[in-house]
Amino acid sequence: MSMSMSMSMLMSSSLWSIVVDSGSGTLLFLHLLSFLPSAMSQTPLSFICPPDQNNTASVNYIYNVGQLFNRKLYDKGNKSIYYGEYPDKVYGVYLCRFDVTQETCQNCLATATDWLVQECNSNKTAIAWFDECMVRYSNISSFSTLETSPSVTWMNVQNVAQPDELNEILKQTLNNAIVTLSASNYGTMSASISNNEQVYSLVQCIPDLSTENCRACLTKAASSLFEGKRGGRVLNPSCNIRYELYSFYGNPATTDGTPEPATKAGAPGPNNGGEFIC
Repeated sequence: MSMSMSMSMLMSSSLWSIVVDSGSGTLLFLHLLSFLPSAMSQTPLSFICPPDQNNTASVNYIYNVGQLFNRKLYDKGNKSIYYGEYPDKVYGVYLCRFDVTQETCQNCLATATDWLVQECNSNKTAIAWFDECMVRYSNISSFSTLETSPSVTWMNVQNVAQPDELNEILKQTLNNAIVTLSASNYGTMSASISNNEQVYSLVQCIPDLSTENCRACLTKAASSLFEGKRGGRVLNPSCNIRYELYSFYGNPATTDGTPEPATKAGAPGPNNGGEFIC
């Protein structure tokens, strides 16, 4: 198995184990990371361009990918657009983290799409995850269905003092976040653990995914995280999940870019995502 990918992480000078599952096999990596914040914002957590010798992008398809990426991806008034004709039609989906402003979302999408155009322009399908957004394109319109592959799992290799306690509390907090999803398919929860520490968790799905499928996606993703580590995250096409022993998310951002007051889990929030069709 071979694939194109690149990885970075928010925590500088930290050792993380990274597992990439392409659906046909698994790769394990260990990276020591020490990126400056300015560099990290321009580097994907991961990107995957699955090679397929029987499904190589044609010249027209590559052109349509460029047209898709030249369009304004973030448009709060237009969730879907289309350009191109079969067999070279390109479908795309994006997701911005629930707490980022419109400007931050747009900047992240621009960076992500530029990255995919440069790295994956001969592929008919590709996906890139950044800390604040995810962008994906494909020749198949399947983004409203549950897809958990390819997936990337990051685990901080540092253990907590009481791993069994953390695992139990983490299961409860993630389950509560999943059960009390907002109308925009995200949830956050925090809880106290030993040594006066807190565990913070964030779960989020693409907006077009049904609540049932969103919960199924997050439940499967969460099952990879109970290892007693100080942090972890799972990224896949339909959802993502993350926990840390420090606060890493803010209040929901409104569509005009101003932060909303904190809401209880389950309350509606802004729709920081959408589907575009070219």
